[in-house]
Amino acid sequence: MPARDGLGGRAGAGKDVAHAQAGQGRDGLRLTGLRPGGTDHHQPDQPGPDAVDVTERERGHAARDEQGPGDLGDPGGGDRGAGPVPRPCPGQCLNQPPAVQPGTRQQVEDRQVRSAEIKALREQRRQLRARQGRLLLLQARSEHEAALRQTRIEELQQAPAADQTRKELDRLGRAQTRWQSSSPARQQQIEALSRELAELELKAETVQKSESRLERLIEEHMVRLDPDKKRLMDNFRVIARNVFYAALGPFKKAYNNYRDDHDQFRQLTQCSGVLEVAAEQIVVHLMPRVNYAPRVRRIITELLAELNAKEPLFPDGSGRRFKLRLASRSELRLSIARSD
Repeated sequence: MPARDGLGGRAGAGKDVAHAQAGQGRDGLRLTGLRPGGTDHHQPDQPGPDAVDVTERERGHAARDEQGPGDLGDPGGGDRGAGPVPRPCPGQCLNQPPAVQPGTRQQVEDRQVRSAEIKALREQRRQLRARQGRLLLLQARSEHEAALRQTRIEELQQAPAADQTRKELDRLGRAQTRWQSSSPARQQQIEALSRELAELELKAETVQKSESRLERLIEEHMVRLDPDKKRLMDNFRVIARNVFYAALGPFKKAYNNYRDDHDQFRQLTQCSGVLEVAAEQIVVHLMPRVNYAPRVRRIITELLAELNAKEPLFPDGSGRRFKLRLASRSELRLSIARSD
């Protein structure tokens, strides 16, 4: 049996494709309704009727896929990837992803891939071969041990009679009896697995060898992910990370303790506060959740004073300045003001 059946080469799960329920429509472009080979079947949010396009290179793959009817393919090869990674351009850094051309992300290309029936038969064949291999190994090992026992029995039969010799002969004889009773049954199992493998080969000649990748995705209710929202959130996270580390630099230099400087500053950025709103400025009284030591409070107060000296503006378009102040919970006073 050849190692590859040539049905689709790298017939991967496709680019940016994930499982979804039949009624799912969030963040994905539904593939239902698309049919390869025609220009009158397309989605409204696709770039155009030619979104489903089979290139000449893919036609060459499809033509090369037509091989012997009984080839099931190698379990280790085939469709476990989304294709080769594109090589960077000569003027492009190695750590920079390849540029995405406008309008190509929405295209769903179709090609001939290995059919689901061939994949199922290949997996069934792999499991049968694994079972048969274990039985063959056990059978060969038991035959080798039986040969060694038989040699030992012949040696003991020629030795002088003794109690220890008789006990060992009895033990070896019982082991030989067990092997003679279990070996034929194991051999029958091996032959039965061989017949099942032969039936799989015959069945492989009648099933469909290749199928349309797009049709398979439609039947499995697959959708193509729309990563725009995730990309936007990732940008926000990167910006927040950069802002945090830019503000952490002066604190690390003044604090001069690498063991917990990150945690101390993180506690400060995540603490709650009280707003004191005035006509010209807004004072933010920071209420940390931890009790800072006097040295840490002095360092934080100096950093806030440097920030307030730059007179930052409140981001509401009113032109008011805001001021940061490190407060303590002992300054809080709770009161109820009557409306009448």
